[in-house]
Amino acid sequence: MSILQYGFMQRAFLVGILLAVITPCIGITIVLKRMSMIGDALSHSSLAGVVLGLILGVNPVAGAVVMCIVAALGIEAIRKKIPRYSEVAISIVMSAGIGLAGVLSGFVENGASLNSFLFGSIVSISEGELALVVVISVLVLAAVLFFYREQLCLSGVLYGQGIYFRRRAASS
Repeated sequence: MSILQYGFMQRAFLVGILLAVITPCIGITIVLKRMSMIGDALSHSSLAGVVLGLILGVNPVAGAVVMCIVAALGIEAIRKKIPRYSEVAISIVMSAGIGLAGVLSGFVENGASLNSFLFGSIVSISEGELALVVVISVLVLAAVLFFYREQLCLSGVLYGQGIYFRRRAASS
């Protein structure tokens, strides 16, 4: 008896594979830009969005997406305002996100619904969520392929320094 004969296991396996492929594609850019804590900041902010969605009676995932966009724009606004201490922006937004989530969680009527978002299960992926993950994965992979040269320039070691040395050798 194979565990992959069940539809929920097939969906979980497919989502796991897709996330395993796209996560490093996004992660390498984040690490190269020295913004590795942004994942923590956005996840804490998304928790505040989930709680806000549950309180307002709207889709908690939509609340999380909106709150992540607001948090990302907030990080960028703070980074532009204080460029010398740009990494502080991520910590500020992360603290605000977890604080807001903590305060707002006291207003959620059904604590079980909040816990299901905190401690979800990959085997509970629906068909719609699978379709969303497939679309996002395709978009991420297309963006990575489209911006491949720019990714190499970010690394400095692979591509950027090569340009520097060629220009330097040409000017000598």
